[in-house]
Amino acid sequence: MSFAKKVVIAVDFTEDLPQRLKSLRKLDFLNHSELHFVHVFPTTTYPFGLGEFPLIFPMEADRDVISQSGIALLVNMTELAMAATFVGRIIPKILFSDSEKSCFTRYVEEVHADLVIVFPRRRHGFFDSSFGEYVSKHAHSDVLFIKPKETV
Repeated sequence: MSFAKKVVIAVDFTEDLPQRLKSLRKLDFLNHSELHFVHVFPTTTYPFGLGEFPLIFPMEADRDVISQSGIALLVNMTELAMAATFVGRIIPKILFSDSEKSCFTRYVEEVHADLVIVFPRRRHGFFDSSFGEYVSKHAHSDVLFIKPKETV
């Protein structure tokens, strides 16, 4: 299959991420794809700060350290998770934004992804809106949901 030449995969640094990434081994059509593993790190903006400028956390200086650590973790996890027959390209990406959903969707549009893979949570709280649902509505590419297996 050649419909998924550029694939953006949403990742969240949770304890079950390595297990979820291993489910990508079963998707043989990814073996020749360009895979973008993207994590959006949430930032917090305080409109008041010292003087006229707002405060944004994490600060710019801290973002480099967070980005380097996150990319190293993503590279390690993705190399272990991919099938031995994988010959494509892996691009790890750490983004920073107050709005994680829209930032991720913007990235999907910028790279002109053919497919987006989302690992939805089992359940989310009453006031949480679904990340996958947002991406599905706002991205122009196909979206594939890989749900976690139920453990009994």
